[in-house]
Amino acid sequence: MVVILIIVEVVIIAQVMVAVCLSRAQDAVFDAVHVRLGGEWTINRPENAIQMQHSTWVAIRFALWRGFVMIVALPLNLIPYAGTVLYACVCGYFLAWSLHHTWMQEFQQRKTMQQQRAFVGERLGQYVAFGCICQMLELVPLVNILAFFSNVAGAAMWAAEMDNAVEHARMDAPLLEEQAESVEM
Repeated sequence: MVVILIIVEVVIIAQVMVAVCLSRAQDAVFDAVHVRLGGEWTINRPENAIQMQHSTWVAIRFALWRGFVMIVALPLNLIPYAGTVLYACVCGYFLAWSLHHTWMQEFQQRKTMQQQRAFVGERLGQYVAFGCICQMLELVPLVNILAFFSNVAGAAMWAAEMDNAVEHARMDAPLLEEQAESVEM
């Protein structure tokens, strides 16, 4: 029992240290990918928009929360095969949310955790699926080193895709209104 508690403590401390030391690097990767894949709407935004909104306190808070969820969900691993997948889904949900937290604040105008919870809740399946894959990659030794940054790049690609879809919908809205008016006349 003592060994398990020591391992749990090491995992939580490691997550907090990574959150403090490497979260700015993750933000830089997110910004680079997001701007590269973004449409013309990114021209009016600074290239380091996510980095400028970076909050070490929020990174620590998400790391602690994820650590707590990882500990509470640990018994799921006792269920053969499906338990590990369920564990990855539960923990991955919060991982995916943490990867998009600053993006939701800056680009989706979801400033509070309640607004973000609603945004993530509307896309629950997407966040669970994306987070599950990210979490599984982080569970594989040595691969987890690469996954640390590739997960951020994937989150940025997904965010850019959502932003581009919203922008295309805005651009198409006047055309749809014109078509609706011409059909009525």
